[in-house]
This record gives sequence, C-alpha cells and structure tokens, in this order.
Amino acid sequence: GTLGPAAKVLPVFRRIRLINVSGTAQSGGVIRGLKDSPIENVVFEDCRVTAETGLVVEHAREMDYSGLKLAVKEGTPVVLKGVE
Repeated sequence: GTLGPAAKVLPVFRRIRLINVSGTAQSGGVIRGLKDSPIENVVFEDCRVTAETGLVVEHAREMDYSGLKLAVKEGTPVVLKGVE
C-alpha cells in the first residue's frame, strides 16, 4: 500500500515547558518535529535525569537546555539532528 498525501495543515508545537522532571531512564528521550514544521521554544526547568543514552532532538529550534542536567552512560547527552 501507499501512504496518502501529507496533511494540508501541518501540526505546530511550540512554547513547551518541562518542569521538575527527574529520574532514571533507558533513554533521555526524543523530541522530533517535522522538517516543514519544527518544534519551537522548548524550555527545561529543574530537570535531572540519568539515562543509558542521550536525548535526541530533531527538527527543533529555540531550545533552552539550561535547566536540564542529563547524565548519560554512553554517547553525548544531547544529540542534535536538523536543529537550527
């Protein structure tokens, strides 16, 4: 089968705040926007996470990692792909 056409209107995600997130995880997580609609203005506040691997950020801009303390066992804490 084939996929249908892309949506006429792309979703928009912006002005997101992650506050007081802490714990231990397998992965630091994934923040993945769309090439034509990147996620914008994500702010971490008082977030402390220990993970096996880092946070992957793809197609995002205006990210504020100043409140994120991410300790990883392998690789880099934040992996950027297609980020402005």
